[in-house]
Amino acid sequence: MYQQNLVYVIDSLGAGGAERALLNVLPEVRRHYDSVVVVVLFTESDLLAEYLSQDITVIQMKFSRRWNLFANSWALGKILKAQQADIVHAHLIFSGIYLGLTRFMGLRCKRVITFHNLAYVKGCNPRNLSYFLRKSLNWLLLSTCYSQFVAVSSAVADHYSQNLRIDRAKIEVIGNGLVAADFEGRRLSNDLTGGSRTIIAVGRLVPEKGYSYLIEAFEKLSHRFSATLQLQIIGDGPLRSELESKSAALGLSERVEFCGSIAHEQVVEKLSAADFFVLASVFEGFGLAVAEAILMQLPVVVTNVGGVMDVVDPVFAEIVEAADADGLADAIERVLLLDAKQLQDRAKVARNHVEQKFSSRSIASQLSQLYQHGSYAD
Repeated sequence: MYQQNLVYVIDSLGAGGAERALLNVLPEVRRHYDSVVVVVLFTESDLLAEYLSQDITVIQMKFSRRWNLFANSWALGKILKAQQADIVHAHLIFSGIYLGLTRFMGLRCKRVITFHNLAYVKGCNPRNLSYFLRKSLNWLLLSTCYSQFVAVSSAVADHYSQNLRIDRAKIEVIGNGLVAADFEGRRLSNDLTGGSRTIIAVGRLVPEKGYSYLIEAFEKLSHRFSATLQLQIIGDGPLRSELESKSAALGLSERVEFCGSIAHEQVVEKLSAADFFVLASVFEGFGLAVAEAILMQLPVVVTNVGGVMDVVDPVFAEIVEAADADGLADAIERVLLLDAKQLQDRAKVARNHVEQKFSSRSIASQLSQLYQHGSYAD
């Protein structure tokens, strides 16, 4: 065990991939350090109860104004000094900004930041004044204030290297950790002679998730099989009403279920009851939901985007190009026509692949080794 105080700073405890991934790895990280504390900047707290149930110490700042940079950074610096933080690891945009600014307030610690997404891809964020100010500020703080950089996938590492001029060799790729024991095996059945088959998708209802293409693909599939196909979409977001209207216009209201944002235990239950998983994203930093579906032994169909390629392999996954409803429908059909043995073989290879690469214990070990290298930023 290292005689050091480790603090994680994250924007919120909302029901997002970064927040879930941090929760997954923290119990294992605690094995290596005297003290591990999570500082949360804003009020979203969907996962707070789960953090507390793991006996994780959480300090909630509850900042109301995100761009009150100096006051918020000063308050964060005081908390970090009170915690006698030796290593501080930031996740997400404002955590990275505030932690970087504490360097100018006399806080001496090792600063680490994880990049989770493809924030500068066209279509991810509007190209307005706020975007360019954020990007410029990020570049300045990252180049002057941080000891180490982590990306959750090779695609994310390349993206930040190119957009913020960070030496690619300085960005360590450490994926998101998962707790395999949380995902029990499910029955493997693919009998299309009767009954219904459920396709499941998980993620926020935002443009980058490509749900419009998935609904179009599902409509094409609904004419190809005598068995009833159902589509469950788990997640919420600004496109919900638009996607519901699209489903209704295609005559799919009775067959497409929008489940909204639900507890993780319910997500696992729905994965267990589904027949296979689809990710239709047009860009994606990692694909945590894909990895969870694989652990549940679900066959997966994914788009060839970003960090998803670090998670899957053509040996066990159907991989199609993004923004192609026809290609997506054909890939889903190929999975529907696999026999039971083919499904079992794929499921075994896929689960072993994810367990070996992304177990929470393995990721925690990689992080701990990373923290012991590099210099302090005064």
